[in-house]
Amino acid sequence: RSEERGRDVSSESAGWEYRPHSSGDATDAAVAALVNRPGGRYRGWRALLCRLERGVYLCGTRRIHIRADTAAELIEASDDGGKTWADLEDLMRGAEASQHALLERARD
Repeated sequence: RSEERGRDVSSESAGWEYRPHSSGDATDAAVAALVNRPGGRYRGWRALLCRLERGVYLCGTRRIHIRADTAAELIEASDDGGKTWADLEDLMRGAEASQHALLERARD
């Protein structure tokens, strides 16, 4: 039985997805589509993102603004209130070591 449960757990975690906010927020729906895409470049970020309000998220411990374009397969982030924008990965490259460790676990 424990072996069966272990298989169930691993298949559950493999199917875990970021769920967009129930309000129908278009940005959050685009974020969900991009981070949930199998093999997508943002897939590892799905465990670190938490929507606070329309366009504003926690990514690990950093509060950032996000805009997403599913056609361009791009998530851009801003940590200065939307004055400047960069690819999510570029902006977060300077994140704390603990966030990098979480990201690596999320990619597995």
